[in-house]
Amino acid sequence: MNILSWPLRILLFLGSVAVFLVISYCIRKRRIQLKDGVFWIIFSFLLILISIFPVLAVWASSILEIQSPSNCVFLILIFLLGCHQFFLTI
Repeated sequence: MNILSWPLRILLFLGSVAVFLVISYCIRKRRIQLKDGVFWIIFSFLLILISIFPVLAVWASSILEIQSPSNCVFLILIFLLGCHQFFLTI
């Protein structure tokens, strides 16, 4: 079962690693607080996992009964970002 082509998987992986490195750099230089950085580190690890194992998106979409794996990924990411925004406003 080939969900994503190899060039796209490599591009997604490199982009996810780039996000992780930028967040790590910002935490080291104290541009963002550690508590906010932890969220973004976890967020980037999720992106890395999905880029390495796209079957996880298919699995999650079948469990949540969402028609398309890409819609499932968008739904989960939007939910996480909404939760993060809510906790920033508290």
